[in-house]
Amino acid sequence: MKTQKNNDCENADCFAAGTLIAIGNGEYKAVEDFKVGDEVWAAGLELEWETKTVRFSSSAGHERTSRLVLVYYGEQELIVTFDHVFMLGDKSLKTAQKLIPGDELMTPDGSSVPIKSISVGVFKGAVCNIATNSNTPTADLSGCFIVANGVVCGDYNLQMHAKE
Repeated sequence: MKTQKNNDCENADCFAAGTLIAIGNGEYKAVEDFKVGDEVWAAGLELEWETKTVRFSSSAGHERTSRLVLVYYGEQELIVTFDHVFMLGDKSLKTAQKLIPGDELMTPDGSSVPIKSISVGVFKGAVCNIATNSNTPTADLSGCFIVANGVVCGDYNLQMHAKE
């Protein structure tokens, strides 16, 4: 993954509005409802989950048309931007644009779920993102992973500063 300096959601880690983000204790909250100061369930590469404070939150707040990726796995789906980071079952990281059916996405308990299909299409709606760290480069991945619709994903800060 190349370092991203562009804040345009077409090139950054973003979720379609309605994506459910884990806040702990089996509870979820829609990504568009997060504000700076809210709490989110987050972990590092070792998947030791804890509550972290949201340091950055952004929502397009209005309908717009975007080309996004629909990832269908298990009985769920997730709509994200092309550069959205996923953790795979072997703890490697892969962006949505590189995923293929059969890849296994990590779940918060450390098990995995196979991708059934992937498609690219036009989405009309708000596109949102959150991060547990400030928007500054860091090699520390603690708290940079969150749970979205039941799978482990990178937060906005990880996407903006991840390198391949």
